[in-house]
Amino acid sequence: MKILEMPKKAWVDLFKLINNYTDVVKFKASKKEFRVEFVDPAYVLYGMITIKEKKGNEDVVYYYDEDAPYEFGFDIGDALGLLSHCPSEPLLMVQYDDDKTVIRFLDEHGLDIWQDLEDVAVSPWPKTKVDFDKCAQVHMSPKELYDVLNIADGINDCVKLITCAETSIFACTTESEVEFCLDGLKDIKRGLTKTWVEEKDNETAPTVINKGNKDRKVIVSTDYLKKLLHDVSRVTDAMILYIDTNYPIGVKFSFKNVPITAEFAIAPRIENE
Repeated sequence: MKILEMPKKAWVDLFKLINNYTDVVKFKASKKEFRVEFVDPAYVLYGMITIKEKKGNEDVVYYYDEDAPYEFGFDIGDALGLLSHCPSEPLLMVQYDDDKTVIRFLDEHGLDIWQDLEDVAVSPWPKTKVDFDKCAQVHMSPKELYDVLNIADGINDCVKLITCAETSIFACTTESEVEFCLDGLKDIKRGLTKTWVEEKDNETAPTVINKGNKDRKVIVSTDYLKKLLHDVSRVTDAMILYIDTNYPIGVKFSFKNVPITAEFAIAPRIENE
């Protein structure tokens, strides 16, 4: 028997976050951790959620008594549907064995709501992943970058993220691909650039760690990144962006109050030289 227990709100936040990008996920359980992996249907965004017991936090209980790891794919809609029948704040338990996974809700009054989950096929992860150790890192608030992307979305469907060698600068820039004719004047383009400079005395300012002493730039979908940052800002106030030229952009963050960590990646748009 393998068991994972976590408060209802933590499961709701987790499932709703994932359900914005895909309908199916894969459970991966081992003695080390419990992991949820998924890929969006367009193969642009993929994510990995890790849940571990944390010393001093009794909200999450994870028990795994097998030597071999266990994998199981399931439909997020099934879990969210069961959640909708769940009163107040019960504890959600996931039980699974070699041929069946059961999600059940238990409360202190003896109510037990459960449902078998049918194993479903889950798309494999792309071969090209983020090499976090080689990327430039930008530690910042997801909402701060989201606010900029909200403006950029009206200019172009993609943005360029830039970190500079030997400087603590991070920039987000875009320009229109088509020219606009304003009031009979000559055709002009629109653009946007936002630059952050690290401020040592400002704890809320972005922190840039640029490994390898080189400039880095990556172009990504404005819509995908904006949507992800909006979802991230609902569960945390801080994140780390991982940037390398023409590689997927990585986003790492931890949920508030529960030991859940998440890694997302968004495929880049390759820039023509």
